[in-house]
Amino acid sequence: MAFDLAKLDDLTASHDEGVWVDLKDLGAGEPLGVSVKIAGPDSKVCQKAAATLADRRIAMQNEGLTLTAEHGIALSIGFLADITLDIRHLPDRAEAGDPAAWVPGVISGGKVVPFSRELARSLYTNRMIREQVDKVAASRAPFARRSA
Repeated sequence: MAFDLAKLDDLTASHDEGVWVDLKDLGAGEPLGVSVKIAGPDSKVCQKAAATLADRRIAMQNEGLTLTAEHGIALSIGFLADITLDIRHLPDRAEAGDPAAWVPGVISGGKVVPFSRELARSLYTNRMIREQVDKVAASRAPFARRSA
């Protein structure tokens, strides 16, 4: 079977479209009712975010900063926020399996907060959430389109 170069374009397109990551309470194993949509590692968004991450590291080093674990976490949060395409939540008593039940944004203080990079950053300050999203972002498998 011959390899078709057009498949590479299809792969890149699926990375640009992104995937939804349904967040869980890892302690209880229960869904949080919040999902984030992230771009894949081969997407244009991710390539730009990786370049921004490298620029941030270089700038820190040029300022004479020794990169610490705290710097690494801050850089990771920034990178994940940069590759986040959307955030949605599931209202109380809605069915998670029903795509129409999901609502844009998240609830904070009883109000819906729409998607923004700052909202993404605030979500990723939570290590449990950051690690779940980072695990998906680091793999190409979730972004691969399945053949019909």
